[in-house]
Amino acid sequence: MRDLAEDLGSAAALWEADVRDGTVTRLNSATGRITTTVHIPRCCDGEIAIANNGVWVANSTDDAVYEIDPATNRVTRTLKVESTPRGIAIDHGLIWLAHKESGLISWRSIATGKTLGTTTVHGFAAAIAIYDHSLWVQSFDEQTVYRLATP
Repeated sequence: MRDLAEDLGSAAALWEADVRDGTVTRLNSATGRITTTVHIPRCCDGEIAIANNGVWVANSTDDAVYEIDPATNRVTRTLKVESTPRGIAIDHGLIWLAHKESGLISWRSIATGKTLGTTTVHGFAAAIAIYDHSLWVQSFDEQTVYRLATP
């Protein structure tokens, strides 16, 4: 499984997580060439989010979220989180996570890494996005998209 995210900063890049070989790869968005590969053991079966000068990767295998510094291409922080994070979104200093096996939605402070709140949706929460002051969550097994108000 692969997930892609685009970084439109000064060095425009695509980031790809690949669970088959435990890597997060940075590609030049103009040429499609690989510029670096970050190895994270037992990673990465979740989505990628780019914000706050970091690349954030959800990994349900280890119940963790990794922050990669795109300037150094190294993991700078690992957050242990509630079970099976799959979807990830970043907004206003918060990390939002969709936990695939429980329908749990959690949010935590980027600054402290501490969980600030949780809620649930029916089914397996697979993907998450923030748009128009709302949190959008896809439930894989119910083929439903939920719109939730952000706190």
